[in-house]
Amino acid sequence: PTRQRRPRIFLDLGCGEGRTLVAAAASGLFDQLCGIELLPGHVETARLLLLDILPQQQPEAAGGEVRQG
Repeated sequence: PTRQRRPRIFLDLGCGEGRTLVAAAASGLFDQLCGIELLPGHVETARLLLLDILPQQQPEAAGGEVRQG
């Protein structure tokens, strides 16, 4: 029987401006990225950084997201 691989998920609590999320995305090791941040300004900066690295689609559609928590 074939065994399905579980998705590799990177979760960054307190992701700040998303620099660690960008590094994780660039590594290609993860299927999904999720960053959670309290400060609205940092959330917006992180979203913009993810858009730079995932320019073809919205970060959420490409397996990456940043949420205000």
